[in-house]
Amino acid sequence: MSDKPNPWDFIRQIQFKSTKQEYKKRYKYGWLFSFWLSHCDRYIYIVQKMNRVQMYVPDKAIYDYYFDKIPTGSEFMNLSKQDKEFMDARDKKIEEIKEKYNVSKREALLIMIHKERL
Repeated sequence: MSDKPNPWDFIRQIQFKSTKQEYKKRYKYGWLFSFWLSHCDRYIYIVQKMNRVQMYVPDKAIYDYYFDKIPTGSEFMNLSKQDKEFMDARDKKIEEIKEKYNVSKREALLIMIHKERL
């Protein structure tokens, strides 16, 4: 059995400012903190700042940053699930772009995203 704590305990601590648990170097949850917290509109700008330097910063520093920067409170964060109709329509669009411009699926997806942003 591993003595590694549950990553969700750390996320709860970040959100509710409960007793700050000792974060050890071997835990490696920094990416998970950024991933999960980025799903909340309220936290997106805080996470965006960390994402720029996340690969160069130790995970303990990431935990400390989020613990200090994320406001206290219960924010319901939910990963959105995409429905089958949406995914089918998106795949159809990608196929059309692939055929029209003779590009790979990845390039077609990038084209589609760029067009949506304009």
